[in-house]
Amino acid sequence: MILQNLYSSWRYLKHNPLFTLINVGGLVIGITSALFIFIYVSSETSYDQFHEDSQDIYRVLTTDDNAEASGNAVGITAAALGPEMEQNIPGVSRAVRFYDETRG
Repeated sequence: MILQNLYSSWRYLKHNPLFTLINVGGLVIGITSALFIFIYVSSETSYDQFHEDSQDIYRVLTTDDNAEASGNAVGITAAALGPEMEQNIPGVSRAVRFYDETRG
């Protein structure tokens, strides 16, 4: 029974190549899109997961009010923000800066 269905499907696909191409093309695009979305979401949700306390890691963003890029959130803050957050916000145990502008 299964072999008859496969044979019948093969004959239909062979006699209608344009329809077959459209269906296979749509299937390929759909599977590829789903894989790309899965890879993107997996990458975004696994960021910094190798740390023991990864749920306690936060990134401070500021809003860029520049004329060309109004309203963009950027990861650039004042150099003194890290030490001030450690001293004045009770929930902050440590702060790290990726680039220390005070050293030049």
